[in-house]
Amino acid sequence: MKHEEQKHALLSVSDRNGLDRLASELLRRGWRLWASRGTAKWLREHDIDAAELESLTGFAERVGGRVKTLDARIHAAILARADEDGELRDLGAPRFSLAVVNCYPFAEARARGDSDLAEQIDIGGPAMLRAAAKNHLLCAPVPSPLFYDEVIAALGDNDGAVPAALARRLAAATFAFSANYDAAIADWFAAGTREGTDAAAPFAGMNALEGHELRYGENPHQRGWLYRGSGAGGVAGAKLVQGAAMSYNNYADLDAAWRLVRGFAEPAAVVVKHATPCTVCAAESLPAAIAGAFGAGDESVFGGVVACNRPIGADAVEAFGDIFLELVAAPEAGVEARGVLAERRPRLRVLEVAGAGGGLQHKTIDGGVLAQGDIFGEASVGTAVGTSAVSDEGWRCVTARAPSDDDRALMLFAWRVAAAVLSNAVVAARRDGDGSLVTLAIAGGRTSRLDAARAVAERVGGERGWVAASDGFFPFADGLEVLARAGAGVVVQPGGSRGDGGVVAAADALDVAMVFTGQRVFRH
Repeated sequence: MKHEEQKHALLSVSDRNGLDRLASELLRRGWRLWASRGTAKWLREHDIDAAELESLTGFAERVGGRVKTLDARIHAAILARADEDGELRDLGAPRFSLAVVNCYPFAEARARGDSDLAEQIDIGGPAMLRAAAKNHLLCAPVPSPLFYDEVIAALGDNDGAVPAALARRLAAATFAFSANYDAAIADWFAAGTREGTDAAAPFAGMNALEGHELRYGENPHQRGWLYRGSGAGGVAGAKLVQGAAMSYNNYADLDAAWRLVRGFAEPAAVVVKHATPCTVCAAESLPAAIAGAFGAGDESVFGGVVACNRPIGADAVEAFGDIFLELVAAPEAGVEARGVLAERRPRLRVLEVAGAGGGLQHKTIDGGVLAQGDIFGEASVGTAVGTSAVSDEGWRCVTARAPSDDDRALMLFAWRVAAAVLSNAVVAARRDGDGSLVTLAIAGGRTSRLDAARAVAERVGGERGWVAASDGFFPFADGLEVLARAGAGVVVQPGGSRGDGGVVAAADALDVAMVFTGQRVFRH
């Protein structure tokens, strides 16, 4: 074939999944393959012929392999326009019609804890991909094995050329990948400079290549998508091991449940509906925590999303009983538990969630995104029973009556739950006879803290001596008085109101212990 007639493909990849199939199809269609040294060696080991780029550039890889594709001939072969074949001939370069390139796996290396991450920052790979994306109608970029099957099919249906619509979509995916790749690297650099006034802003790229469209959004007439961040864990990376595909609302509810449950050191179970905690229980074992959470509000549990911070075994499955649930999530679902759930509840969604997806929380606004750190920092999952993931350091009792030592864990529990409830939030919690910590009532999303206090008072059912936690201060004594009359023995609140003196005086008059945390935990 003449230089202008034969098609040429550039292959330089770190992820070699499916590369043999793509390369073989290209050869079968008469393409000539050019590959970087490592990729060429791998192809030869699979009996696939490819010319090394060194034979085009005229130089071997330099400085430990960090310079191998940064060459005018390679980039001219990618970027040349249709009327620039003469310049390619002068350079002795082919015209690349396909650039199959993926980059050093930086995010994966960071997740593994590799010591020299700078060596995993790819320079030549993104440069070639971006060049191909710019010239996509003449040199289609292929940034991931996810696209190999589609490219193979398109080449067979279009006289060996990538159709314009697919080339444009590959270009969009390439720049989305490039943005995510750079954001992951920027976040790593910024992570070491976040102390002090010159702290670098964190980055949080969303990986379009790892995302997909959902069945619909919050309502059936809305479209919805899931985009995963640069980390590998968290709810966005959860593994569905059983049940129907996840919906937009399933993800939103699970996120609310997981953010709360992973903050408890003790075995814990959280039930959420409409992104709001319904019941929460922390206990000595996961089955006890599930039973406590379910027993605290049967009506709310029906149709709920359940998150557990310990692996689910067969004993935990028994604790679920036969009540209808949307989904169950945990760090792991054991083989025996999966078997029981598959037999009894084949439609139930079961997910395994690996830790936290990163410290940043996002909220969209018109034209932008707000981001902030986790309210309590990075909480651990699976730490020893009897310790707390939330500290009471800096808390102070401001009343004549002081909480008992037994109240301490319950106060921390109620405070942690309050932080996960929409403001204005008030949470009532008690200690059961077996030592379990469980919510009695949860009220949130109110425009008045007094309304939240009244809602809790209506739900506690005449019990006495429970702990109440409020995510913000009480500006007046009326909310406190409602809780005290309903049976609260201890109230935890941030303090800091100009009306603190009157509220403390009212607590003393009602013989209620009050603790100021010095920290508010609003969630809007």
